[in-house]
Amino acid sequence: MALRAAASLIVTAPFSALGRRVTAMGSQCDYAVLMVKRVGSGGSFDSAYVFPGGVEEDQDRTRFSGLEISSACAVRETFEETGLLLTTAPQLLSTVAKSLLRSNIQGLSFYELCEQCRISPQQTRLMGRWVTPRAQQRRRFDTRFFLLNIGDSDEFLRQQLGTEHVQGTEIEKLTWIAPDIALQANARGAMPLFPPQAYFLHELCRFRHWQNLVDGTIALDIRQTDYPMEPLLCRRSDDGMIALLPGDRAYPEAFSENRDVADSALFCKDRCTPGLHRIEMRKAAGAGGFDATKLVRTMVHGYHPPNL
Repeated sequence: MALRAAASLIVTAPFSALGRRVTAMGSQCDYAVLMVKRVGSGGSFDSAYVFPGGVEEDQDRTRFSGLEISSACAVRETFEETGLLLTTAPQLLSTVAKSLLRSNIQGLSFYELCEQCRISPQQTRLMGRWVTPRAQQRRRFDTRFFLLNIGDSDEFLRQQLGTEHVQGTEIEKLTWIAPDIALQANARGAMPLFPPQAYFLHELCRFRHWQNLVDGTIALDIRQTDYPMEPLLCRRSDDGMIALLPGDRAYPEAFSENRDVADSALFCKDRCTPGLHRIEMRKAAGAGGFDATKLVRTMVHGYHPPNL
């Protein structure tokens, strides 16, 4: 089955820029991430919470120099799903352009807005690349995940906060939520996630302070950001689920969708056991995705974590 190129955007902002729009009570972090809930249509992401994103289109092969196609796609999809216009600040604005940026009453597409207002998609940071498990879905995607941080000093981007709203027919809700609070909701069964979203939320929780996330003051050893990470989904004898990831000692060297993994290899009483790179989880009831996700990563060599 052919892979379809896709992109997703992880947007963060400090609480100070979001005001009361954020779900953060009891959080150990000082920032939130934008998440959207897919409609319950019986599709691939039925009622699950994801980051904005979608499939690359011909229009993403843009005129903007130095901008990766996947990155442009992620910014475009975020605009189409949430209304957030994450672009460079316009240099000179006509009265018409100001009206377009304020309300887009003409219903222009993302790239039409860029052209008429002489703006371009914001630069983003590649965090990682995930491939849909070959045995799981009817459709498979090769998705690159990007990071964009909106801060108090980013005047034009900060002005966009508060304009976000549900657009189109693919999502039914959007929320700004602290990453640790999102994982707590997932543990309660209130926020179904798929492995990539769970993985990145766990990674974000390593950064309590938004400024550390932006500055990169917490050092990471990252060498394979664009390495395609394909989970191997396994069911344990206790009905729990494991997403084995590259670098885990039980992950097969030669990948096969029919590969059997010994049940004993899926249990780990001591999460400090060396050579683990997996997500423990359970299938969400009545929705796509998984609940009670826990990232276990103790491998020393092999696959490196995504670029935060």
